[in-house]
Amino acid sequence: MLLWYSAAENTRPRFNRDAVAVPFTSGMTAWRYSRGGQAGKPMPKGKTPDDVITMPSLNTMAKERLGYPTQKPTALLERIVEASSLEGDLVLDPFCGCGTTIDAASRLNRRWVGIDISPFAIDLVKNRRLQDNRIPVHGVPVDVETARTMATNAPFEFEKWAVSRIPGIAPNSKQVGDGGVDGRGRVYEATNGHGLVLAQVKGGKFGLSQLRDFLHTIHREKAALGVYITLDKVTSRNAKAETSGAGFFQMGAKRYPKAQLWSIADHFDDREPRLPPLADPYTGNVMQKDLLTS
Repeated sequence: MLLWYSAAENTRPRFNRDAVAVPFTSGMTAWRYSRGGQAGKPMPKGKTPDDVITMPSLNTMAKERLGYPTQKPTALLERIVEASSLEGDLVLDPFCGCGTTIDAASRLNRRWVGIDISPFAIDLVKNRRLQDNRIPVHGVPVDVETARTMATNAPFEFEKWAVSRIPGIAPNSKQVGDGGVDGRGRVYEATNGHGLVLAQVKGGKFGLSQLRDFLHTIHREKAALGVYITLDKVTSRNAKAETSGAGFFQMGAKRYPKAQLWSIADHFDDREPRLPPLADPYTGNVMQKDLLTS
């Protein structure tokens, strides 16, 4: 259902009929404007669309699909934006999700503002949908202290945001009873399916027992690699000894730590975890290093 309304009292909402007119289904219309009762008058470009818009669904193999559960086809939002605004108008989407509406607005030369509670959604819009790092973003962590605030006030969103700092790791859709896994990825071109990469996020005080549980999860899931993400850098010698004891993942001539510690403090210091190239979680293509980093 679409709600059609105007911000100004006694002002009708805009409806650009000609921008979304559909072809006439009968030749009678052309006859009326050529030889019939409307002869001599300009023939309309088409008829007003019906109440139901029919178009192909966004199938699982569509190039525009980003893996967002409620994603809509761009063609649908382009029709809605064309019907209700003009070039240069401001389009607001207060629940923008993966950004289909603002993408449509941008394509149609409208100004736009998008709002979403999920930092993961903001990443999708900025770095995957529009692929423009110049877009100003407000309300997501810009340093360790603002990340700490998110970890305290919105721990699940912090988990998703923290996992997404590593290009190629996608956050779990399930965040309760996740078996000690907050994100998953896969090594690009890994052979025999032995390329699973796991991530776990801890936004509170570091605990050695929790790290050991994660190391057990890596072993249980037969993962190639695991990254234990904390808010602050872990300096514990015991923790470093535990991860070093997990061994290495060999890929060609290179070896990578099978388990490693990495922090949001490292992220803001531009230090990435040591990982081989990972596959894009949504397309399977090799992941560019800077695709999901801010």
